[in-house]
Amino acid sequence: MKTLVSVILPTFNMGMYISRAIDSILSQTLEDFELIVLNDGSTDQTADILAAYAQQDQRIVVVHNPKNIGLTQTLNKGLNVAQGTYVARQDADNYSTPTRLAEQVCYLEQHPHIGLVGTRVFVIDNHEQTASNDIYPYFVLTPALIPWELLFYPYFSHDTIMVRRDLLLQVGGYRVDRIAEDYDLWCRLSRITQLAILPDVRGCLYRNPEGFSQKFADAQNQSCKQIIRDAMSELLTESVSLADAHIMFQIARTAVLSTADEMHRCEILLSQLHTAYLNKFALTEQEKAFLEANLTNKLSIGKMLFHATQLSF
Repeated sequence: MKTLVSVILPTFNMGMYISRAIDSILSQTLEDFELIVLNDGSTDQTADILAAYAQQDQRIVVVHNPKNIGLTQTLNKGLNVAQGTYVARQDADNYSTPTRLAEQVCYLEQHPHIGLVGTRVFVIDNHEQTASNDIYPYFVLTPALIPWELLFYPYFSHDTIMVRRDLLLQVGGYRVDRIAEDYDLWCRLSRITQLAILPDVRGCLYRNPEGFSQKFADAQNQSCKQIIRDAMSELLTESVSLADAHIMFQIARTAVLSTADEMHRCEILLSQLHTAYLNKFALTEQEKAFLEANLTNKLSIGKMLFHATQLSF
């Protein structure tokens, strides 16, 4: 049945958290949605919890995978089930504030040129529901500047996004060969539409040690470097190496550049990216000033980290 928003919520052995996530969607001020919960072969109490919720609310659609097939394939399965004009994400161990969906629908309907909109989140460092002062992303960019940030970092928190379903289908959904499947999707969407973020906090992101990102951090980092390489190659219209992508990955995370060659290459790459970005995107004077300041800041970070390694010897 056609609905306005399809909320996709994948879960694997998150029975101790999932009620909070589901309740946060059922408590939304916007009521025209379906909540597609995909149980990816959980072996805990998840199936029983989902059965009870499905009996209570007909908007809940439960899909069970007979065995665990992984996050990316499960997400694509959810996209195939979704009937909404818009697709939103929710993680099983996080939650959204009550006005999140309504505000995102309102924004997308008022801005037809925007294909994806996210929100900011509180980052929670324990499971006592005590919020830290850490808000992600740390700064709000205009749509014209978001592709710049995507050259270095995912920028969006996955379970805060809402996307036009037709655009998701146009780019083929999530790629199964990318472990950082969300980051890859943002980059591919940014080539056919504009992305935006609401300035207010509309969710909580838990640093769950049992979560996918924490358990597979090394593999995700390698995937991020591949995505950075692809994004840089797209902008520069020439092939960029994984070694160059590694340098940009390090800079974005204030990690060490260990050699003078890396530092020199960092300066060249940032200058090339800056020039190519100005040539490709129509920016306001204020946006140009931000880009210049951001470039200067990244160069300063690179030099600081490089000199710090030299002093340690």
